[in-house]
This record gives sequence, structure tokens and C-alpha cells, in this order.
Amino acid sequence: MEKTRTSLIPVRLRSQLNPLPIGQAKSKLSWSSVRNGFLVWLVFITFLALVQFSTPNMPDNDGFYHI
Repeated sequence: MEKTRTSLIPVRLRSQLNPLPIGQAKSKLSWSSVRNGFLVWLVFITFLALVQFSTPNMPDNDGFYHI
């Protein structure tokens, strides 16, 4: 009597967990994700620039740690 081994991972999830061989990976990079990443970066840079240049006393290296 041979025991069959059943997987506890559903088939749909199992196919997502197995990586594709090298060269067959699909790129999920799209212009909207690049644009969104750039906009988030721009918001952070703008905020940090406003914090730094809003005072006549520029923060030094240790001052950035406390911001």
C-alpha cells in the first residue's frame, strides 16, 4: 500500500512560490510604478529640503539624526 503525499499549499499559491528559471522571469516594471516611485521620492526630498533650508542655522551631521 503506497501512501501518496499531499501538499498543504494550494495549487495556485504553489505556482507563485516556484521561481522561474533564469531568463524566463517576467518583468513587472511599468511606467506607472516608476512614476509613483519618483513622486514619492520627490515628496520626501521636498520635505527634507524644506526642513533643512527653513532655518538660517543649517543642521550638521548630528542634527540630521535628530530630525
